[in-house]
Amino acid sequence: MKIFFISSFIAAINGMPLTGCNNGETYSLKEASGFEISNIESIIVSVSVYQSAAWAISEEAISYLENKYIKTDFNIDEEFMAWPPITAKDHAYVLHIETDIVYSLDVYPPVTSNYYTTFFISHSSRYTYFLGIDSCYRSLSKMPERFILFKNQWN
Repeated sequence: MKIFFISSFIAAINGMPLTGCNNGETYSLKEASGFEISNIESIIVSVSVYQSAAWAISEEAISYLENKYIKTDFNIDEEFMAWPPITAKDHAYVLHIETDIVYSLDVYPPVTSNYYTTFFISHSSRYTYFLGIDSCYRSLSKMPERFILFKNQWN
């Protein structure tokens, strides 16, 4: 109990959000979101939730989403989308993802539909967050610095 309190206190001092609900299980992108990298048609990125300008990213950068994810109680709206912007809160890169999902393989031709979702990459921690199938998910690993360099090339 003391260790949890101390680590919670340190996290709060450093401005790190506490993210619970991690039972130690990890999930693939497919398990967490319902789609795979191969289903992604396009990704448009913006530097923050407050920026309307966005750029398409390269196929090489798409591979960085193939990660393990954990369930978390992180509140995306509260942390990234507060208005007016609160300097004490985090900002995030925003990835607007369009997929082409196959819904039925028992008919010919297969029924497909576009599906849109949004991923957020924390500016401060570089973890990726998104609302998945049944929960908010956070990447197990931080987004590599290489991805941030890709982002700077688009800008």
